Amino acid sequence: MTAAKATCIFVTHDQEEALFLGDTIAVMAEGRIRQVDTPEGIFHRPATPFVARFMGIADFLPAKVDGDALVTELGLVPRPREAAPDATVEVMVRPDDLSIHPDAGSEAQIMGRVFLGGHYTYRVRLPSGLEVHSLMEHSLTFGVGDRVAVRLDSGHPLNCYVNGRLHATTPV
Repeated sequence: MTAAKATCIFVTHDQEEALFLGDTIAVMAEGRIRQVDTPEGIFHRPATPFVARFMGIADFLPAKVDGDALVTELGLVPRPREAAPDATVEVMVRPDDLSIHPDAGSEAQIMGRVFLGGHYTYRVRLPSGLEVHSLMEHSLTFGVGDRVAVRLDSGHPLNCYVNGRLHATTPV
């Protein structure tokens, strides 16, 4: 196929379609453009929590600054230098950043699941009451109500929002 070398504006509310078709994506809300970037940039480095949630499942873990780390309910994350001790900090996790394992003694509990063929997306309530999502292979099946251990298992830098502004952590 040859390139037409033509500009086309395609409007959609289907995020997967936008990620698949677009060379450049603009996310709009309330009549204002919130971010313009490549599909990868929009998904992996959303400028705001709104853009993150708009482009797929994104959960946010409140974090406290403690030395060189951010302390979240799921463990420690490296602290971006922009995160001052008094800052409001949230760490963004997507379902593939979290793994779950059977643990009858855990306070975390499966609240829902969606079968996607090769995977399940689980909705898990943490001891604090916060709900997060985990994408797990279809061969590991949990039922609603099952108790699980939740582990932050991203293997890549996580997005951290300090006072609502995007910063990256180092890999965990």
